[in-house]
Amino acid sequence: RGIIGRALYYDASRQNLGIFRPQDDVIWDLAPHDIAIVKHILGKNPIAVSATAASHIIKGKYDMASLILFFEDEFIANIDVSWIFPKKERRVYLGGDKLVARFDDSIEEQKLKLYPVGYEACSNGVICTQDEPYLYGRDTENAITNAGNDFIYCIENNKTPLSSAEFGCDVVRIIEALEKSADLGGQRIEI
Repeated sequence: RGIIGRALYYDASRQNLGIFRPQDDVIWDLAPHDIAIVKHILGKNPIAVSATAASHIIKGKYDMASLILFFEDEFIANIDVSWIFPKKERRVYLGGDKLVARFDDSIEEQKLKLYPVGYEACSNGVICTQDEPYLYGRDTENAITNAGNDFIYCIENNKTPLSSAEFGCDVVRIIEALEKSADLGGQRIEI
């Protein structure tokens, strides 16, 4: 709703110890969630991607990766995914020029916190300001339930769901480009 100001970045960490899926790698398993989230927030696809990844446990199957999605207007999304991290982490920062929102699904309470920030360019550089963070309500909604309800509503009312086939195909194309970049040692891939 514009409360963060001009959107600048998305930074996510989706990591855990296991579960290894021999038919997939960590990019296919964990990255679709954050790709879909950032695509939904911005309402557009990245213009390019870059990925670095490693296969520590099963040769040829990435178990850890750092992914970057480049968007128009200098917006950048950084997504770290791993199956070899010692604790479960599901954390997202959405940064703007007025506010940074942090959502941490790994904790029980206070999942959504807002950090007021400011940046002012001046002759001596940039002046950064930050006020005390505050909680943004209580998270009482279930994302999967909401997506399912939207899908059912759209079927019943002949509408296009948020999770449309086109949306899903876009996510798959982005993941394919990330895999290609990882295979090429992090080369930037235009989409």
